Amino acid sequence: MRILPLLLVTSVACAPPVDAPSDFESLCAFIFEHAEDEEPEAMQDGVVNLQSWLDINREKIGEGYVVKSLDEGFVERFEEQAWDLTNLVGVAYATQYEYTMDQILETIIKDDENEPRYDEEGRLTYRRTFNSDRECFLERRCDTLQYEIETIDSFAMNIEATMHYVANIVRFETEWGTAVVWRNWQLKPIAFNWDWIRFDLSYYLGVLVEIEPGLVERTEATWVLGEFANAPLPMDVALSMGVDTLIESTEELRDELAEAYP
Repeated sequence: MRILPLLLVTSVACAPPVDAPSDFESLCAFIFEHAEDEEPEAMQDGVVNLQSWLDINREKIGEGYVVKSLDEGFVERFEEQAWDLTNLVGVAYATQYEYTMDQILETIIKDDENEPRYDEEGRLTYRRTFNSDRECFLERRCDTLQYEIETIDSFAMNIEATMHYVANIVRFETEWGTAVVWRNWQLKPIAFNWDWIRFDLSYYLGVLVEIEPGLVERTEATWVLGEFANAPLPMDVALSMGVDTLIESTEELRDELAEAYP
């Protein structure tokens, strides 16, 4: 497994402060890129600016929002090889939940999902492996958590995707309230059962902020670099897939929260 402290390390102590952008298009990429910094100030400033933007522009992203691509230099360091990101597509979505941060984290980081699941053919369809202490994180005795997920997901047209990804989570306090930055990325390219679909890179960012007691705003962004029938993934298809996936996960979580906390 390759978890990087991204070589900002060589001169972090002497590096000048990084100013977080103030526009939503840039903030999602900024937060993702700076979440690996040895010093957390840039990421935290990004979250504050993101929440300040949402506070007055929330209605603009009700149906999804195109966001800035990740930086090529960052991706090259992160993936340990260069990539042409011309066709990397990023979309974002935000919503609110009338639940506490602890309730949301407990619901997402389920302990009953630790047991591997297999299909009738004996294939592993789901396994989550925690690389750090889940209970320590949920009980607020520590503020970071990491796990890996191996899964086979099914989509329309009998498409299956085999994925292996890692998730890093960090919690901290901001002037807007308790915040959590949640990132995941593929440890290897997604394998599809159709050879005309290919995703080389896939990144996810979740930012949760408890803006009031019992009210959490969740902003999610995803970036994908892929091909469809040996051509770059069409922009409209990529945007639709990305936004639909974010909205679907939003509603699934809402249903799970309603069931867990009626």
